[in-house]
Amino acid sequence: MVYYLATLNDSDGPLLIALAVAALVVILATSSTKKRPTMTADRAHTCRGCGTVHPGYANFCRRCGHRLN
Repeated sequence: MVYYLATLNDSDGPLLIALAVAALVVILATSSTKKRPTMTADRAHTCRGCGTVHPGYANFCRRCGHRLN
């Protein structure tokens, strides 16, 4: 790596900047901005089988396995 950096010319500066910008764009584009929904009282599900309260995104009860409506 050190040898490579020592062999760089002044004309390689714009190329390195372009590669760094491209890498940054790829990293930012692939990072997930979706976050898990927050649990609020109006979105919470209560299991009919055992009464366990689950967040709004849950489809099945984690305790007894019943489907949540």
